[in-house]
Amino acid sequence: MFLLLSRLKARPNNRSMDPQAQHWAIRTAPICRMCYHSSEQCHVNSGNRNGNAGRPYYLCHQHVNNNFVCFADMHGVHLDNPACNCLGLPLSRLQVRNPAVNGFGQRRLFYGCAVGGCDFYQ
Repeated sequence: MFLLLSRLKARPNNRSMDPQAQHWAIRTAPICRMCYHSSEQCHVNSGNRNGNAGRPYYLCHQHVNNNFVCFADMHGVHLDNPACNCLGLPLSRLQVRNPAVNGFGQRRLFYGCAVGGCDFYQ
């Protein structure tokens, strides 16, 4: 994976990974960092008004409220994002925090672990 990352860095003007490219999609279901069970791929409801309609993501059904693990695409993952705390390929994703989660009624941008493997938040 580091070889792949170094190849990307060597390309001029390659700030982001192509979110439509299948080889960038997270194909293997990540492990939930809360319970260590495998997650399941789902798709965001077509009625979603946050701009995520149809977007693939991983969810762990071992929790009462179904724990969101990560998105299954590479939207928001850029090579110049800060590194997360994961070993191997530490990539973060720029995403929007849901107002219901932070309780302030505001949508805020933040960086989080791209694969849900650590608690990185910036």
